[in-house]
Amino acid sequence: MNLEIILSKLFPLLEVMTVVVINVLLMYLGKRFKLDGLMRSRQLIEKATVDAISYAEEKALEYAKERSSEGRHTMTSNDKLNLAISRLLKDIPKIDRHQARDYIESIIGQLTGVGSTGDKAIGGMK
Repeated sequence: MNLEIILSKLFPLLEVMTVVVINVLLMYLGKRFKLDGLMRSRQLIEKATVDAISYAEEKALEYAKERSSEGRHTMTSNDKLNLAISRLLKDIPKIDRHQARDYIESIIGQLTGVGSTGDKAIGGMK
C-alpha cells in the first residue's frame, strides 16, 4: 500500500479520536471540579449584585423625593454603595463586605444608567 493512502486514512481517524478523548476528558474534569456549579453560582452572584444596585438606586430616588423640601436632594454615591453592599450581604451572607464591594464596583461599570454619568463604562450587561 502506498504511504500517502495510509496517511490520508489514518490522520482523519486520529483527529476524530483526539477530539473524542478531549471531550471526554473535559466532561470528566468539569464534573470532578464542579465547574457547572461554579458558573451557576457566579451567575446568581451577578444577578444578586445587579438587584442590590437597583435597590440602592430605587432607595436613592425615594430619598430624593422625600427630602426635596429639606434642601438635600440626593444620597451620596458612598451612601448608595453602602446600601447596595448591605443588600447584597443580606442576599448572599457567605461573602464578606470587601467581596460585596468588589462585586458591586465591577458590575456598576457594565450597567447603563448607573453611576455618575449614567453611561455604560464597558460592554456587557444591560
